[in-house]
Amino acid sequence: MSLRPAQELVHESSKFSLRQFFESQAAQAAIRSPAQLSNEGFAALNTKAETASSLALSPPATTAPPLPALFGRAPPPAPAPASAPAPLGASLTGATLPQPTDNKFTFSRLVPVTTPIQVQHQILQKHQQQAIKDVADTKPTGLQSSSSGEVMRLKAQVVTLNERLAHANANLSATSESVVRGNKALTTERAQFHSKYANLTKKLEETQAALAEAEALPKEDVVKNSKLLNAKVLELQVENEKLVATRAELTEALARAEEAAAPGAIDARISQTQEELAALQTKFTTLSAQHSVLLSDKLQLEKDIETKGEMLLAAESNVSAVNERVEELESTASGLREQLGASQVEVAQTDHLIDELDAKLAAARAEATGAPQGVEVEASRPALPVAEIKEYLRKQAFKNSRNPYYKEPNPEFITKDGAGVHFRGHVIPHDAWNSMEREAQAWAEAQPIPEGDMGG
Repeated sequence: MSLRPAQELVHESSKFSLRQFFESQAAQAAIRSPAQLSNEGFAALNTKAETASSLALSPPATTAPPLPALFGRAPPPAPAPASAPAPLGASLTGATLPQPTDNKFTFSRLVPVTTPIQVQHQILQKHQQQAIKDVADTKPTGLQSSSSGEVMRLKAQVVTLNERLAHANANLSATSESVVRGNKALTTERAQFHSKYANLTKKLEETQAALAEAEALPKEDVVKNSKLLNAKVLELQVENEKLVATRAELTEALARAEEAAAPGAIDARISQTQEELAALQTKFTTLSAQHSVLLSDKLQLEKDIETKGEMLLAAESNVSAVNERVEELESTASGLREQLGASQVEVAQTDHLIDELDAKLAAARAEATGAPQGVEVEASRPALPVAEIKEYLRKQAFKNSRNPYYKEPNPEFITKDGAGVHFRGHVIPHDAWNSMEREAQAWAEAQPIPEGDMGG
């Protein structure tokens, strides 16, 4: 489809001017209609028939060719006498012309249709031929040629004016369509502007409300929020730096991958991969042999574990029996300890009785001899049993060293008070008693631990 008709239409539309349009309309109003011209011409011909006939008898030196010859047609035959021709204006007004309809899908300059001007021109040609046929028989040739030329000139001017009017109408319709499109575009732009203005107004109100809320907040909160925002910005900057570093690393890795993807690098990589595959196959063979050996060792160890498990079960049964025996021995030992405590109590009571008897005996001796009682008592008091005390302390220290959580209570024959430690009627100072305890503790720590000692 060619754009030349559209370009011509645009060019002609650019030449359109309302001033020229109204001037042409005024000129058309000044010119008389073709019907009036035809009637006046025919009346003049009728009043001067005699003069025209005399002129027709003497042919002029140069005569204009017949009107049909001007249009390249043969001269028509002489028609029979007929009635007077109908006026041109009546023929024009009586014809019904098709009105072209232009819309956005049709265009008169692009679609070859019969325009009103063409129809009018055809009607004018038919009327002209009919008028020539009617006048040719009764009117002289010279007068016919001059009046026909004037009529043709006027008709041509009418056709030209009608064409200009059609062009003006087409330009006016195009201008109207352009104005309609412009109005639609302006309406759309106005609606868009109103929507944008409403959105901006809403955003402005929200911003003003947020600003009012921010101004209503105390300065401390604002400072705190600004500090939080600054901290968040710093965190984002640090994260951005990390991302930039990561991006640089990825870029380097991509560059290395591209270098590795080169043809020579691919061949080298393939050869290296094949070498690694061969080494891995050799390693797999070696590991398979080692795996078979380890598997046999594992089976042997599992058998040993089963055997030792059975032995452990037997040992556990023996341990349970030994534990029962130990419990029996501990119960027996506790009974013996109770008996020992009772015997120690009896020994203490016996020692006390012996001391009382010794005192009574000393008093009786003093009465018999007449010596002072205190001297006799001091002379008759037995010596301090140091060896027995040390032996007792060593036993206690030995027991405590074997079982530090066991603390045997002091027997009844040992009591402590402010004067010292009373041991079987003897009073030992605290310093001497503590010294003997330390000595017994050192001796117990130096003794070897006998095998199988349970600390009882």
